[in-house]
Amino acid sequence: MKEEIFSKLSIKNYNNELEKILEKKYFSEDAKNLLLSMFYKVETSYNDYANVKRNVESKNEFLEDILEIISDCNDIEIIKPRTEKFREFTDANIKFKINYKKSTIEVIQNEKSLLSAILELNNFQIYLKEEYNLVRNTLPYILNEGKDINSVEVIRDFNAWNWNILYSEIENIDINLIYQNLQILLNYNFLKDFVNSKTENDFIKYINSKLIELYGKENTKEILNLLFKLSILIDIRNNSNEAKRLSEEREGLKKDYNKISNKKMYIKNLMVKKKKLNDDIKDIDILLNNKELLEKEFQKRNEQLSEYNKFFSLKQLSEKLIIERSRTLSKLEDCNLALNPENYVQVKEKLEEDINLLDDINFEDTSKNDLNKYKEQFQKIFITCFEMKINNVQNKKDILELLYEFRYYENVPYSEKENIKNVGGLKEELEKIEKLIIEKMTNLKLISSFTNNQNLNYDILKNIFDLKIISLENIFIEIKVKDKNINLNIFDEKETLEKNIELKFEKNKETKIKSVKKTKLIKI
Repeated sequence: MKEEIFSKLSIKNYNNELEKILEKKYFSEDAKNLLLSMFYKVETSYNDYANVKRNVESKNEFLEDILEIISDCNDIEIIKPRTEKFREFTDANIKFKINYKKSTIEVIQNEKSLLSAILELNNFQIYLKEEYNLVRNTLPYILNEGKDINSVEVIRDFNAWNWNILYSEIENIDINLIYQNLQILLNYNFLKDFVNSKTENDFIKYINSKLIELYGKENTKEILNLLFKLSILIDIRNNSNEAKRLSEEREGLKKDYNKISNKKMYIKNLMVKKKKLNDDIKDIDILLNNKELLEKEFQKRNEQLSEYNKFFSLKQLSEKLIIERSRTLSKLEDCNLALNPENYVQVKEKLEEDINLLDDINFEDTSKNDLNKYKEQFQKIFITCFEMKINNVQNKKDILELLYEFRYYENVPYSEKENIKNVGGLKEELEKIEKLIIEKMTNLKLISSFTNNQNLNYDILKNIFDLKIISLENIFIEIKVKDKNINLNIFDEKETLEKNIELKFEKNKETKIKSVKKTKLIKI
């Protein structure tokens, strides 16, 4: 459908296309006006957003997705301030409601909320298979919430003039941090790629293979362990039911581990279970092959069942027995697998991993959990993987992309008061990456060295990571040296002074630095 609607469109007429769509809709004037205002903000801010963040889909793709969803939307009700419904939304701490069956939206009168609602109407959600029992609720919560928070960044933090991160408008700082980590590690489209994958529908297996391909098995194991732990810690803060469920799961896992640790008893119990399952299959086969016995089973079961659940015919009972046989056979196969020595070791190790995942978590008093410890650990493994990305680049274009990505990453909010760059526990790791990027850029002659003193050169060039200038390629730098003082001026593309820094250095014969007239910092 998208190809049919947008095959002839260019970036210049998306606003006209929206107006054409709205002409055919019976939306209220308030809804149409808010849609036009929202779309205008997205259209005018997206280039700056993409330039700063880099790791995003194309503007065309983003706008086309929005227009297609609006085309399929049947109604948008705008909830205005100082109305009864607005108070209901505020009391419930919600900004929009969606009826997926009717394809309708109720949303408070706000462009960011409207954009969230429109993209949410697409109803793309991550679900996990039952085998990932410990995170089957918590990880999808983190990913789905993170996707929603991420979707409005283009008009939340960009206004077609500057980049200004609005901490107070990010619904959940911790979820956003983890989601941005994953986006940079796996590429912005990792969720869409998963949905479009034709080979499998196992999200954990999908990201596991992607991470191993990019960063190796050991790093992947640590990333996933911390991701799982963080998803649990974040979710159970406000979800007592999940905390209770996982607490009970932990006790069950420990019982299973105690059973399997006594290998002789474990094998003996499996053999007893296997014999019973074989006997059950034989009994079912006898019933299916003997009409007289099948009739007796029919009467016996119906005497024990309520009127609503009784069997109406022998055929219905036979079908039920075939299903029971299949399930019993599956359990028998599981027994045989568990008796395999290699599988015994794997089952034991998996139980150990699951118990270790839950053992450090306080489910009774979630306020005592040290979320920051695991957040910091997650950033450290992220930085280790980012270093691998830097070591793999060989040309100016790629290292420039990583410069932008790392600048963006350092500005991602870490808490309600600080961004990643200001986290004391990460200072050494962040400086190491900044130096590595600067070294790589210098070797590729993307930037110049202003002094033969590496530490002093870093003190000059590290300021590039602090700048909120949209286009780093348009930065101008000016250096004035006087005695032991350096006056560093950084200008934007309009040659407006963006930053002024005073540096001191030890003047000696080894250190050489000269004044530099206003010049472009990055040389493409």
